[in-house]
Amino acid sequence: MLAEEESIYNLIPKEYVAPPKPAMHRSRFNGSTLPPTGSTFGTHTTSKPGICNLGGDYEEPAGGAHEFRKPGATFGVPKGSLKPNSSTFLRKSPNQTSPQRETIRSDGGRIKEPRKPAVPTRDEKPLMGLATSKNFVTSNAVENILTAAKKPLDNTKQFTKKVDYGRTPEYLQKIKADINDEYEFIRKMQEAEEEQKRSTVRVLTDEERDALLQGLKAQWEKINSQYQLITHVVTLDTIGKVRRKEQYEQTLAQIEKDIERINKKYIFVDTTQ
Repeated sequence: MLAEEESIYNLIPKEYVAPPKPAMHRSRFNGSTLPPTGSTFGTHTTSKPGICNLGGDYEEPAGGAHEFRKPGATFGVPKGSLKPNSSTFLRKSPNQTSPQRETIRSDGGRIKEPRKPAVPTRDEKPLMGLATSKNFVTSNAVENILTAAKKPLDNTKQFTKKVDYGRTPEYLQKIKADINDEYEFIRKMQEAEEEQKRSTVRVLTDEERDALLQGLKAQWEKINSQYQLITHVVTLDTIGKVRRKEQYEQTLAQIEKDIERINKKYIFVDTTQ
């Protein structure tokens, strides 16, 4: 209870006492002989997968064909192992030939000659004073006079000498054949339509025509008699009178048109209706 209470003695600085340093841990197994567990060092060119020492062995197992470790498969090679060898410097190839060419003598020996001719010496003098008596102007004129003139090249095309000249091209023959096929198809369709119309249409007989004429005339007489009864009415003061007169006139005009049509020579009747 007294330690927890405030005291003036706590203001006095205390002397620092360093704690004792524990001893460094050293494993009883040598870590330089084997890599860590699951390591990838030195696993190339082996039949193992990409990692090694999966069992966590402390000592290197007996060697065999299954184990292989490269001498450089570490964090580095020993110092001085990559030092260059002074005896392996570049040398001239013994098979290298001279840039000079060789000639064979008559006795079988070989003489090396330079590729370019030698420089003339100071004792060698060039040939000087060479001249010719040929008249180049006269010779050129005679040569041009005696030379036959060149014929101009005829680059014009002779279309009349072609193999297919005067013949209808194949593409036009094909187009004509297609057009003829279309015409034939259309003609067959029209014939089929006409044949179908003939089967559904017949000519009106004379007896049927006379009967229709008599019926139309009788109807015209009946409506005309009714129309004559209202012709004396001069004042059409009601809508009913006006409509009745227009209806009689329209009916009489339609009957007259029908009678005119029936009086034609040939009348075709649709049997489908």
